[in-house]
Amino acid sequence: MNAIKIKDIITRRKCDKSVFYDVCYEWEDILAEKLNVPLYDMSNVDFLYKKIKGKILPNSYSISQNVNVPISIYILISYTDLKLYSNINGIPIFIDIWNDIAIDFIMRKMQKFYFFVTSKDVYNRFKEKYPKCNVLYCQLSVSDKYFSQNFKDYSKVYDVIQVGRRNELLHGWMLEYVKKNPDIEYIYSQKGSTVGSLEYISTKRGSIGEIKSREEYIKILSENKVSLVSSPGIDSSRKQNLLRADYLTPRFYESAVLGCALIGRYTLNEENFSTGISNVCPMVNDYLQFEKALNEALAISMEGLYRNNETFIRNSLTSSRIEQITKGLREINES
Repeated sequence: MNAIKIKDIITRRKCDKSVFYDVCYEWEDILAEKLNVPLYDMSNVDFLYKKIKGKILPNSYSISQNVNVPISIYILISYTDLKLYSNINGIPIFIDIWNDIAIDFIMRKMQKFYFFVTSKDVYNRFKEKYPKCNVLYCQLSVSDKYFSQNFKDYSKVYDVIQVGRRNELLHGWMLEYVKKNPDIEYIYSQKGSTVGSLEYISTKRGSIGEIKSREEYIKILSENKVSLVSSPGIDSSRKQNLLRADYLTPRFYESAVLGCALIGRYTLNEENFSTGISNVCPMVNDYLQFEKALNEALAISMEGLYRNNETFIRNSLTSSRIEQITKGLREINES
């Protein structure tokens, strides 16, 4: 078999306006740039809409894939959106896969075909359940656009933030810390007034409203000295359904590249160990550990933080995932 050629990176950014998808568009931009292939926006193509001429796309559909000709790559946040690409010659990258329902669904459609997943735990689970499946692995990342040597582009005006999904252990310890240290400002989320919305609260200023755009999210994260982070499988009521699948979310990588010191809760599994996360993000198990880690994080200079985190940051950039993608494509060649 000749070396597999990537034709383009497929995007749907003109169709999907949700802020939730913005991080994927950032990854797409870097993949296209570093692989030296075009971005192909399929948003206006009929079959990418959920309705075609008034008809709902059927649940019964087939996937085609021919790796002997130039092929497309596309990222799927929702695995059920696979139907929208039924007549595309491409290799999907599935993200946010965490249960058997998703794994079994993907295998029903992709049994004969190659696909990427973004968690090593999920990769291993596919191999356990379906030993002959053609699953490949490519880790999550942060866009190179945010990389700043020595964090020179980021000024710190706030102290500590926990943005997005809230880990209640970290939250409780932080509130206890603020009681002892009232000059420290902590920004955190709580459920907003509308379904799915998050209101942000400052322990000094009260409600500061919602974060409604990717730009607002990046700005407030970059303005904080410390980011409290957690993986989705740790301390979660869904833990029994996570199938040992736990991973570093993009927030870990974004926080690091935006010049935040990290303190967190995460599973030190195969994937997370390989990232060196424990070198840049103390794993805290009680309040005393948390307090010590936070005192050190608030005291470190930006120069010292960059020196400590630089290797992790450079290995977390989307451009560094090109090697994983090309490795996966070589595996196809060798199979």
